Amino acid sequence: MLKLIKGLYNKKVSSKGLAIFRILFSSTLFFEVLRIYNYKELYYGAFPNLEVSSSITVGLQAWLLVLIFLAFGFLSKIMTILNYALALFLLSQFQGLIYHMAYTYLGIGFLMMLFPLSKSFSIDALLKIKYKVTSSSDTKVTVLAYYLFVLVGIGFVYIDSIFFKLKTEVWMNGTGMWLPASLPHFTILKDQWLLNQKYLLLFFGYLTIVFEAIFCFLFFRKRFRIPLLIIGLGLHIGILIEFPIPYFAMGAIGVYMLLVPLKFWEIIPIFNIKTEKLKPAENPSSVTKFFNLLYFSGFSKKLEVTGYTIIIVMLLLLQFNSTFNFPASKPIERKALEISAKFEPFFYHLKQFKEKGRKFSKRYLGITAHGVFVDSHYNGFEKIYTLSYQDKLLPIYSNQGIPKRYLSSGSWVHYNFRVNRHVEKQTTKNLKDGLSRYAIYWSLENDIDLNNTEFDVLEKKVHYTFKWEKDLLQKNLSEPWNPSGILTFKYGKARLTLDKPLKNDN
Repeated sequence: MLKLIKGLYNKKVSSKGLAIFRILFSSTLFFEVLRIYNYKELYYGAFPNLEVSSSITVGLQAWLLVLIFLAFGFLSKIMTILNYALALFLLSQFQGLIYHMAYTYLGIGFLMMLFPLSKSFSIDALLKIKYKVTSSSDTKVTVLAYYLFVLVGIGFVYIDSIFFKLKTEVWMNGTGMWLPASLPHFTILKDQWLLNQKYLLLFFGYLTIVFEAIFCFLFFRKRFRIPLLIIGLGLHIGILIEFPIPYFAMGAIGVYMLLVPLKFWEIIPIFNIKTEKLKPAENPSSVTKFFNLLYFSGFSKKLEVTGYTIIIVMLLLLQFNSTFNFPASKPIERKALEISAKFEPFFYHLKQFKEKGRKFSKRYLGITAHGVFVDSHYNGFEKIYTLSYQDKLLPIYSNQGIPKRYLSSGSWVHYNFRVNRHVEKQTTKNLKDGLSRYAIYWSLENDIDLNNTEFDVLEKKVHYTFKWEKDLLQKNLSEPWNPSGILTFKYGKARLTLDKPLKNDN
């Protein structure tokens, strides 16, 4: 392992692809944070009035500024540390509205601190040339940077996701792409004609499975990069167009830029700006020492290789621990206990240890399970709820049930799966708390006094099947919203009265 990593570390390549990735990924995260800031009461607000603490507001403002500096490559090393610290603090504050892309921000944010991201297309690079700390030709970086960002940013997600997909009916039937696009509360595009092309959609579903299964084993091989790049970009552009999770798609597209052949950036004029070559300073001046301190550079090669090796091994072990129950899997435990009951304490402590490792990797590195768009996201979700005030729908869903501006990225996941909870798990209290959050936010936007205010609760039936069906989206879009109850606010408290009791309320 050490020999392999040392060989990759010694292989130096152009930093232009890494710079494009820095710009695109930082910009994506900037717009995600900007949305969170604009809807901060929805994300962070505490009942009863959705008040947001000043530390959250200032933190979000600081994060936006940090991401601007990072995108332009100014004080990059310091900005990567601040970005990671702010992500740890701010993303942990709204657990209910967090979604899978948040973990990618953590993983990528951690790696950003480890590599020189600003050797090209940055203010830092211009400053170093100006003060003769380096020359304009010193733009090489280790290829490890490219490989690790791809592995952690999308490779780990795919390899974990594939184990969920292989156990689900929807993906094994080839309808893993077709079904979510046929549900109004999932999609933002009414493309029934495309969805009616049965074999094309089935092909896309099976292609996704194969692609995710082989990606980690092929992306570092030069001859496979362009095919993987084309398929990956196609899938994520499709997600960008089809589903209300734009920053997930844009973030993945940013990571895919690391697979673009480096010669591409050299032949495009806008990416091939020439700067006057300056010789580096002959002796370490005070300026050079200042820059080395500012960018944490000047470490020995041996120390860097050792550090990268430790980090890579740690990431691989934590991902293995997150994806697999081995060696604490039930068949192994059952077999061991058949041999001797003395193994019971061992397996108890082993499972405790694995769980602590999973919590650590999820909290600090974004390494976690990625069961996205699987059977459990459809089974038991036969209806969705929304609110109307004086016969006008709140901007949650449209008349046809398509997500409106309140539902995007984290808030879309929150509303679809934590407010519209599984029918066997749904309770009046959970539904009341979820609907109240969006009703209160709407009242703040529209300056409505909630005292003695009523909202009509509406429900819409959702049809789903794991086997392809013609015109399913149109069937779902045509389902009407029906009265389901009343959400009343009085003296700062919400009360939900439903026409029919929920299963868990009996």
